[in-house]
Amino acid sequence: MSMLQGHRMINLDSEDEGIFLTSCAGGARVNCRFPMKKQELTGVRYEVEVSGLLGGHSGGEIHKERGNSNCILGRLLWKLSEKMPVGLVSADGGLADNAIPRQTKAVVVVEEKDAESLEQQAAALAAELGDELATKDPDVKVTAKRLADTAETITCAAPEATKRVAAFLQATPNGVQAMSADMPGLVQTSLNLGILKADAEVLRAEYSVRSSVESEKDNLIAKLSALVELTGGDYVVTGDYPGWKYRVHSPLREKMVKLYAEMYGNEPKVEAIHAGLECGLLGSKISDLDCVSMGPDMKDIHTTEETLSIS
Repeated sequence: MSMLQGHRMINLDSEDEGIFLTSCAGGARVNCRFPMKKQELTGVRYEVEVSGLLGGHSGGEIHKERGNSNCILGRLLWKLSEKMPVGLVSADGGLADNAIPRQTKAVVVVEEKDAESLEQQAAALAAELGDELATKDPDVKVTAKRLADTAETITCAAPEATKRVAAFLQATPNGVQAMSADMPGLVQTSLNLGILKADAEVLRAEYSVRSSVESEKDNLIAKLSALVELTGGDYVVTGDYPGWKYRVHSPLREKMVKLYAEMYGNEPKVEAIHAGLECGLLGSKISDLDCVSMGPDMKDIHTTEETLSIS
């Protein structure tokens, strides 16, 4: 039996004075793995690269709808696989599952007769993205660099395996999935393909999934897992933590807003964030918990330069 008997909680872990937080996202990591049959393919090697993107944190900037270099690489691989046999040699993109990737590289093998078409497809995608992301990511680049003058015999993922993982990357959900109806401008549910790694035998894709509504988070994971299984992969879910759903009626919040206005002469801002707070975990353990998160101005948190305002 829990020793906690109260049903009201004030969390003091927020970092901006005058802002009351009333909702946060829960989250989980979904790590996907796709075994691929390898083979020897005679052709020319190309390094294809997506770069120049702004990136950002998937909790704070996913709503800006910036380009995701891992997803864009998948778009290119699908375009190529639809037109020619492609063997995937390697891929490398992203640094963390919760960071929007800025740069992704892959090495592929195509037959000599398809080399010009590959270059044309890369240039065409670069032009498309230049138009699509003109405001959000104006410096996006897609390049294709030939790595050898003559044909070679290379160990790579078989073209049918390459097309299968390309289909997954083309079809995968990514970015904002739902906005909050209660808090204008707040992302309610999202996911981010943060890490993409591959060699000739296996491709790995790592996602950060977030939602302030537990059932939406679970359903999004279910959608992703269904797509993984349909395209011949497997997955594990780790680091699952609950969100903190916005309460339309919160006596604690109403009282705190009133007292703040009386003390300081102006009302506080009432906001929500698309990142995690302790309130979600405690709220999942204590039924009907009424909670508000607040705190003083803090800078450089989680560093040796952390400071806190006491004025």
